[in-house]
Amino acid sequence: MDTWNTITRTSRTRLTRALKVLETLCNEENIPILEHIRKKETTSLAELYLQTGVSPAKLEMQLDSLCETGCVVHESAAMGSSYRINPERIWQINGISRRINQIREDGLREQAG
Repeated sequence: MDTWNTITRTSRTRLTRALKVLETLCNEENIPILEHIRKKETTSLAELYLQTGVSPAKLEMQLDSLCETGCVVHESAAMGSSYRINPERIWQINGISRRINQIREDGLREQAG
């Protein structure tokens, strides 16, 4: 029995999801959307469309992927729906990415030393 591979199917799935979150947040096309929502605190699809100039279908697709990351929250109400940033999730992802960078830098120092 090979025991060298300790990454389970669940671990691979979690790693794949984590990578998708980071890729979505770093996607240059999503940055203007995130910035607009951050500045306005809460915004509608119509406001985002006017601000970004992205087609409604593409904008909805981008917002869906941002909502999947947990960093953007879609709220439906009687007066219409809106989007807002989830600061706790942003903080969590920021902490994880800092830790990844620290591990990378420590590894590079070890290789150089």
